[in-house]
Amino acid sequence: MKKDYFVFSPGRVKRSNNTFYFIDKEDKKKSLPIHQIDNIFVFGTLDMNTEFLEMLNQHDVALHIFN
Repeated sequence: MKKDYFVFSPGRVKRSNNTFYFIDKEDKKKSLPIHQIDNIFVFGTLDMNTEFLEMLNQHDVALHIFN
């Protein structure tokens, strides 16, 4: 079953194979396996790149950004 992930802290996303890592300002990593994600809800500042967006699209993961 896929999960929804909520991001409230500012940080960045880094990709390694089929896993994304959310890295916060204190360099703490949280792994986000792409095959287990249904939606990502972002409520803070997030650095991302087009590779991240492309991978989300390939795996039908919806990205919701709020400010």
